[in-house]
Amino acid sequence: MEKKDITRRQFLKGTAAGAVGFAALGMFGVNSFASGEASGAPGGSSGGPGGFSFAQEKNENHLIWQMDDWKIAPDPIPESKITAEYETQVLIIGGGYAGNAACLELNEEGYKVMVVENQTEAMYELRGGDEGVINSRFCQEYWGAPEVDPIEFYNNWMLNCQNYANPELVMKFAQNGGESLDWHISRCTDAQKQSWDVKFWSHNNEEVRPHVLGEIGGLKFWAPTLHPDQATVYKANRAYCEEQGTQYFFNCHAEHLLTDDSGAVTGAVIFNNETEEYFRVKASYVVISTGGFGTNEGMMHDMLADLYAQMQEQDEMGQMGADRDGSGIAMAVWAGAQHEQCGVPTMDGRQPWLTGNPGLTAAPGHPQGIWLDWQGKRFMNEFWGTLEHRCFPTLFMNRERMYCIYDDKLPETMEYVAPAHGSTDPADSTLSTIRTKMDEAYQNRGQGSDISSGEMGGYNMLTYAGDTLDECLSYIPDIDERVKENIIASWERYNEMAHAGRDDEFGRDPKVLFPLDNGPYYVQVIDKQAGIGNFMVTVGGLWTDGEQRVLGPDWKPIRGLFASGNTTSGRFGRDYFTPMMGVSIGMAVCLGRECGRSIGKQIRGEIFYPDGLS
Repeated sequence: MEKKDITRRQFLKGTAAGAVGFAALGMFGVNSFASGEASGAPGGSSGGPGGFSFAQEKNENHLIWQMDDWKIAPDPIPESKITAEYETQVLIIGGGYAGNAACLELNEEGYKVMVVENQTEAMYELRGGDEGVINSRFCQEYWGAPEVDPIEFYNNWMLNCQNYANPELVMKFAQNGGESLDWHISRCTDAQKQSWDVKFWSHNNEEVRPHVLGEIGGLKFWAPTLHPDQATVYKANRAYCEEQGTQYFFNCHAEHLLTDDSGAVTGAVIFNNETEEYFRVKASYVVISTGGFGTNEGMMHDMLADLYAQMQEQDEMGQMGADRDGSGIAMAVWAGAQHEQCGVPTMDGRQPWLTGNPGLTAAPGHPQGIWLDWQGKRFMNEFWGTLEHRCFPTLFMNRERMYCIYDDKLPETMEYVAPAHGSTDPADSTLSTIRTKMDEAYQNRGQGSDISSGEMGGYNMLTYAGDTLDECLSYIPDIDERVKENIIASWERYNEMAHAGRDDEFGRDPKVLFPLDNGPYYVQVIDKQAGIGNFMVTVGGLWTDGEQRVLGPDWKPIRGLFASGNTTSGRFGRDYFTPMMGVSIGMAVCLGRECGRSIGKQIRGEIFYPDGLS
């Protein structure tokens, strides 16, 4: 197959419109990278070797940029274009979960902070809400959450990622995640906190989830996950930081970092999107917390090479939100930073897009059923614990059509679920909705029912219902008789193994080896249209040490430069995975706080650089 280039149109298609997400540096403005006062290159050189070019394309409210070579630094901005200058101890670029947590911690320690955020103040919002941690005192006292051994949690995490993650960062999250959540919400009122909900646990102390799985197939999981009102939390914490003197610059983005003759980072040049003016911020320390790089084609090609190589003519890559341009990663690289070369984890990017929207669907591809390939053959353990790792080895070999078979017991078997990212919280209301959708499909048997939300992740899904599996298959148009025979044989073989309590094909855990022998039956046909690499965010980029100091070309910390959140590497393995829902935000808050703590230690001389200087 001839490899095809990915166009910006392809990257943009399927991208949600509007200003969503947290802390992106944003799209570079019309005058971006025209010049610079100081170079992003190490040693304070006057800029890159040229060859930098960019193109802009307006997509609703967003400007999308692209580089021919994203690693090449832009030319300097003339001094004459710098209209103002500020000084601070710490400059935080990107005001999302990690950046805000670092800001809050530094304010509590008494340091002077400035925050640059690309979103406008009026339109500012944080993406997501679930904040997953272990050992939150609030969750334990109010919700009855169990105490978890941090060592057990840490070892399970490292096992899931093949010991690829940074051990210091993961252990900090295991040891301090609960404390960080409690700290994060501490300025909210008791009434506000008690109005919040949790996932995979009791709701308002009334609805218990008795079948949520704490272990499956050797993988461990933990519940519950708190879902606070993040806007309320942000407002409370920001009010405190402003009282302490923090300055916020909204609707502004960083052009590039400032460096001195030694290569140390000393601040950044900032562009005001509204006034179209440049200003300079001198800082002893800079934190980059700008999110991922899902709209940067150069980075996508370099750091998601496996997905790029597997693309076919109909495929398109896309991201939920058009404000993750990788600009923070690029700026750090211009300053000499190390970055992941390939295989960067993505949230949802490498999984089979079969889940749909659980509240609107009769569960396309939910693991309670069985999944069959285009030949009608079962090809995987459907109930592998983590959504992100489910079926990855065979995904690229099975891309034209898939079948999902389940029976009338689906709402009951859906109570058995691992509390991970993408799993359905089996609340009574959700199960009732699924039952309604199944009844709708049965009433419309004889024709395929679009009872999901239609096209999800590039897959077109229709559900066929019938009193027998043969009846279901008889309604599917253009299905080969040999495929029908294989589907029946696969279903019969699976039921034999389910009744015996042992999956000799793919090792599905006996706890979830549900027989599919209670009609009516449902066959969901998933036809691949386009969409490989449709993900929420990338979750990798810059390499840091355990203090979140960005590492340079010699793998030593770059003086003055820190990074946190989805800008950084070293938190996951081959791909994103969740031993509980909400670890992305939970880890961002925890490690953002830890980043602030590390800067405080750096200022006080409690940690030092390889040359001995603080």
